[in-house]
Amino acid sequence: MLQLRNLPNTVDVKIRHVEHYDEIVRRQSILNDIYVTCEAEITLSQCSDTLQPAEIASHLCYVLSVAAGTKIQWIYSCEYGPLHQPVRRVHAARVTKRYNPLVAVDANDGNSDFQTFVERAYPAYVEKRIAFRLDEGAIVSYLDAKAAGDYLETRGVKLAIALETLKSILLDQPGIGVSRFVIPEPTFDRLWPKCRKALSQTLELQGIEQATRARLYENRQALNNTPFKQLIERLCVYLELAVAQDDICLFVTCRNKLVHEGRFYCRAATAEERAKCQPLASRVLEYMFLVNFLDRIFLKLLGYDGPYIEWRSSRPVRQDRI
Repeated sequence: MLQLRNLPNTVDVKIRHVEHYDEIVRRQSILNDIYVTCEAEITLSQCSDTLQPAEIASHLCYVLSVAAGTKIQWIYSCEYGPLHQPVRRVHAARVTKRYNPLVAVDANDGNSDFQTFVERAYPAYVEKRIAFRLDEGAIVSYLDAKAAGDYLETRGVKLAIALETLKSILLDQPGIGVSRFVIPEPTFDRLWPKCRKALSQTLELQGIEQATRARLYENRQALNNTPFKQLIERLCVYLELAVAQDDICLFVTCRNKLVHEGRFYCRAATAEERAKCQPLASRVLEYMFLVNFLDRIFLKLLGYDGPYIEWRSSRPVRQDRI
């Protein structure tokens, strides 16, 4: 039984396994296929209107998806009368992904971590859904990066894209303490002619051709962009997520290689780069490191700081706190 705080009231939701659940889950894990595994029972008398159960189910599926590490959807609903007679049945067309074993919170029978996560995360999801665009790409892009089926480099790039989505959302939040630009755009635009003149004089003295100088000037906006590393540090502070500085440096370095070269840092790092930031031993470990970093961000974003599954090593490890 889940108790979901869904303003202005609390709604009880019972989740039941479907018939032959164990066999279905076994087939799912072997074939990485899509199956109906559970049904959720929502009491209509606890809802403010007849449309609310579908909304609750949709919100709940997003929360469950983060915990399970794979996209969960509801595809049908049945409405029953006071004598438990069927009144209405609705089927819905949904897009989902194949099963993925990279869970973030353990859902094994008898484990309370999963229930604790859902009951804490659900109201946080409802509160932050619109501002953080959680149901408009933020969670889906993150889950898509964890889904099997693509080459590992492609999945790594997807993880970087998911973080770019989060970064963009973060910058839209009021009072975040960081901006897209180092200097306000109007100020930078006003100063640019003087900066260009000084830069031009230096480049000319170094024998840089005019065509090359022009290409540098076209890239002037990049001079004023807030460094990606600073944005990640601010995101961690905003979420109250404790991350070692070495991990942030490695994460940013891995992200840069994936975004700009489409290759993992462990494969593409130069000797000079390796001296500054030691890469991980393999592409799999680097991918798992990125997965774990994003898992922690999304769990924290949903107000959870309890036990979770860490995927940084060759096997999953249960950690007591994020």
